[in-house]
Amino acid sequence: MQEEVLQRTRRLDARRKEGEELNPLEKRLLERLVQRQGSILELTEQIAKDLQEQMAPPEVQESAPEELESGEIPVEPAPGEDG
Repeated sequence: MQEEVLQRTRRLDARRKEGEELNPLEKRLLERLVQRQGSILELTEQIAKDLQEQMAPPEVQESAPEELESGEIPVEPAPGEDG
């Protein structure tokens, strides 16, 4: 999709640079192609951002120990101990 838009844009831009005047239809087409290129760029950036977020290691949130109503902090028994 990007390659097609880029080729069409280059063809119109080359005509313009050669001194040929673009007709109104070609000018509108060039504007739309530039807009599509921008949309493709935004989409590509969003995909890259989403992939980076998916590849990032998960964040571990450490929370403070909860206090009991008495104000004490509960202690979990060590593995192998009965509570």
